[in-house]
Amino acid sequence: MLAAGVNLVPPAIVLLGIGVLVFGLRPRSMALVAYAVLGWSVLVVVVGGIGATSHWVLDTSVFHQMASAPAVSPNWEANGIMTGIGITAALLGMLAFRRRDLQGA
Repeated sequence: MLAAGVNLVPPAIVLLGIGVLVFGLRPRSMALVAYAVLGWSVLVVVVGGIGATSHWVLDTSVFHQMASAPAVSPNWEANGIMTGIGITAALLGMLAFRRRDLQGA
């Protein structure tokens, strides 16, 4: 069961990283972009499961990269890459936020 939980963490880190990146660049559109990525990922997995979909389209979903644990062992390479992308996006978002002009109240 621990392996199943490990598979859920990298997609969450990617979504969080994308949200922080967009918040650092354009805070008003953060919710729209984060929910768009989440919605696209769910839509691609659901529609891809129904019919024959190109693997290029399926690879755009963060949820498609998860292994079906505990039936299959976790894909550590994919989990590491997704975690790296999420952390990098979050760090870039934090840097962008620090460089923004903020007005004092």
